Amino acid sequence: MTDMELEKSMVPLIIQVQLYNRIREIAGELRYHIGTFERLYAASIPVSLNPKAEIYILMSFELGCKPDRIIEDGLIPLIQRDRDYFM
Repeated sequence: MTDMELEKSMVPLIIQVQLYNRIREIAGELRYHIGTFERLYAASIPVSLNPKAEIYILMSFELGCKPDRIIEDGLIPLIQRDRDYFM
């Protein structure tokens, strides 16, 4: 996918994440969201503790990989360690 195509494909994921922010009192904080498409996985990971800041890392993954493990084991620890960098 081109950068433009990827950017357009991520818009629905961002909207989904914004909807999750509305139910956080019941469900807790959103850790990440993964969408499964026919040809790829797409993930949005909030970086800011402030839901109004709406800072996300958007990633795509090839089918067949384990995006949840990549996010949980690799990306989230980096975000937590360097959270000030993302603010």
